[in-house]
Amino acid sequence: SAGALPRSILRCPLSARHRTAPLAAAALAGALFAVSLAPTSVVAGCAPAARLAPATARLAPPMIDVDVSVLPDAGGGFGGVSLRYCPAAGAAAPRRLVPENRRALSYAVSATDDHGRDIAIDDDGVHTRELVGCARLVIDVARMADVLDDKDLAQRVGDDVIVTPDLWLWRPEPFPADARLRVHVERAAFDVLVPWVDVEQGRYLVGPAAFRLKSDAAFGHFATEEVEVDGVRLMIARLDDGRAPASLSRWLSTSARAVASLHGAYPEPRLNVLVVPTHVARPIVVGFYSRGGGPTALFYVGDGASDLDDHDLEATGRWALTHELAHALLPPV
Repeated sequence: SAGALPRSILRCPLSARHRTAPLAAAALAGALFAVSLAPTSVVAGCAPAARLAPATARLAPPMIDVDVSVLPDAGGGFGGVSLRYCPAAGAAAPRRLVPENRRALSYAVSATDDHGRDIAIDDDGVHTRELVGCARLVIDVARMADVLDDKDLAQRVGDDVIVTPDLWLWRPEPFPADARLRVHVERAAFDVLVPWVDVEQGRYLVGPAAFRLKSDAAFGHFATEEVEVDGVRLMIARLDDGRAPASLSRWLSTSARAVASLHGAYPEPRLNVLVVPTHVARPIVVGFYSRGGGPTALFYVGDGASDLDDHDLEATGRWALTHELAHALLPPV
């Protein structure tokens, strides 16, 4: 059961203000997280000899490589993430690393450099302006889910966790509009579903726009089913014990097909679907749709009842599937 697993993660040096419970010592060994800045190009322009125009600099947009390692807790369940950040040779480190949602600051276990020395972390984030080499950031995501228990931020679903990247994917500050994080997730023995859809050389491209709207990621041990429907790939993750209505995949396909029929194809090439089981009878209890960096539909589902008519949209709650998937037709606001 969820309560049987210890929820502590690695002990790492940190000021008392931001210290959390210890993590299993073996977890840190596999921790990765890297960030590098692309080199800058300078273009100088000249006017006629009589008047020399001032040199102008055109900076290449920062491309930041982010390698994320998933860490276990002391019981082998999902515990948190480790992030390793490395500026490219000759490139200056950003002013600091910050979470989009500042409530994450309380769940930073440690911030250290390549030599294990502490890097200052306070209410402004992790200060990296004077960084030489790389930095490692460890976030206790499982504890965050236990304490916050908020569907819009972080929540535990059995031994799995749903959490917005606003809390665990910290970003540079400042973060220019043309900058991109290039994110790679090392899953180890865990299942991970992230919302981002743009991929380059095996890395997700995440820009500032991805943080302007809510999004969800899932970590833990869960089954994922891939379903292709009228041009959209549904990635259906059944969390916790995997309970869901027997016809859920077929219902989702029917709903995606209905939305696609309006314009000939579903508006998105991929849609993550997070399925959270409950102990109520109604098959589809309620749903939510988020689109920060990529679309995700979240549905709370029940055990169902054998005497329900499969075609009764109200009694089964199936209308909610189409309703949430239809949000993809609307422009992001």
